[in-house]
Amino acid sequence: MEKKFYLPTLANDIPAWYKFMKHNMSSLSSKNQHYVGRAIQLEIAELDNYFVNNIVFHLNSISESTYRFVPELKLLIQTLLWYRKLYGNDSSIGLDIFKCRYYSSTNQSSSNELSLIQKCSYLLKYSLQYLQDRLDQYPSNRRWTQMIEKFLLYYRTLEMLNLYVFIYNGKYRTIHERLFGIRIVSQRQQSSDSIFNHSFLNRELMWNAMIEVLTTLIPFITTTSLYRSIIKRIYYPIRLTGQQQNLQEKVQTKSNRCQICDLPAVNAQAIPNCRHIYCYFCIIHILFEDGIVKCDHCQVSIDSADKLLRTFHN
Repeated sequence: MEKKFYLPTLANDIPAWYKFMKHNMSSLSSKNQHYVGRAIQLEIAELDNYFVNNIVFHLNSISESTYRFVPELKLLIQTLLWYRKLYGNDSSIGLDIFKCRYYSSTNQSSSNELSLIQKCSYLLKYSLQYLQDRLDQYPSNRRWTQMIEKFLLYYRTLEMLNLYVFIYNGKYRTIHERLFGIRIVSQRQQSSDSIFNHSFLNRELMWNAMIEVLTTLIPFITTTSLYRSIIKRIYYPIRLTGQQQNLQEKVQTKSNRCQICDLPAVNAQAIPNCRHIYCYFCIIHILFEDGIVKCDHCQVSIDSADKLLRTFHN
């Protein structure tokens, strides 16, 4: 007799459909609750490297003699961080920031913690990085160094191929983690992509945009024009009108003081159709910075030093 497969129908067996859908939804949620996105996994690696490089940079700023030992310093800092974070807590600086941890896909226990071999494998990874940095700093033509360089070349090639696979499926960001079955999972109940607070990134974007705007505007702001605008705002808040303005213009016309520096004019110059005088250096300086000189009283302006008139005042 042919065996028939039974599928629940909505009309005949509603509880069976409910159990069927509940089982599927629970299986999907259990698969995705600890998932960490590709971008976050790569960001974790960048944060770990940035932390180590930042410490090395500050150590080099203290003394120039440490430049020769940069690979050794990096290896020492990575080893200390490994003992402090990874050996005891299966974590790192970047993992703590994103609330993630390392996960052993080969460990069948409920906690899925890293084994001692998996933890010590990171020391092997740091040693390979140290060899690569040291050979880049002091190349040699010896046979054993050539063998190491060839091995490191193959290793970097496998790393590049593994990166393509990681971009495709989001598992095992390095060849080392793929060989030892080490993954990154979230400690949250939901995806880190949806919970992670991006306020820090928003502040960084805002500051970068503000810095770009300031670097664009600052070259157009000169100290002389800024000083004159501040003086006008503070000492001339109310513009004189009527007889007071005419009286002030008469006094300034008879005076031989420069209208810019308010000192006796040196090598006095005048603007056509203007009754006031200026120091040659003051007016040339403003022409060089602003490209135009305008009398605040007569509202007359010039844009070239050729239009200046030489005057003689006792």
